[in-house]
Amino acid sequence: MVAEKLRKKLIYFCWLLLFMLILFFVGAILYRKTSQINLTADLVIEIQGTDGYGEIVSISNQQNQADPIRNIYLSQIEYEAFPDSSLKNGQSVVVEAIDDMELSRKYQLYPVERKRTFIIDGLNDQDQIIQIVLSESSDKE
Repeated sequence: MVAEKLRKKLIYFCWLLLFMLILFFVGAILYRKTSQINLTADLVIEIQGTDGYGEIVSISNQQNQADPIRNIYLSQIEYEAFPDSSLKNGQSVVVEAIDDMELSRKYQLYPVERKRTFIIDGLNDQDQIIQIVLSESSDKE
């Protein structure tokens, strides 16, 4: 009778231990799962110049991810734009992210959307700038 109770408790604890080990390994696998990160989702491109003579001054990522590891990873990304000078309104510019594959493996991140196309808009026409300068000089007289 005592041996039977001891045997049942031993079986119960073995099953409990097995269940806990399974939960641990499933959790470890899910934790180490690689997640995707969009490299061009929150880009800010600063352009200066006039229509036909614009140039890209800087390309940066907002890094507004909730996860600090993602922000660290995004801060290490470099961006290149083609073309980056002699830009005019309506022109397409392709921005490409250059990332470190070792860093993405370290953080278990899978980069997606490495390239993105933007349309240039908002560059002032040279004639508008000349008119603004002329109107400012006539206001001073």
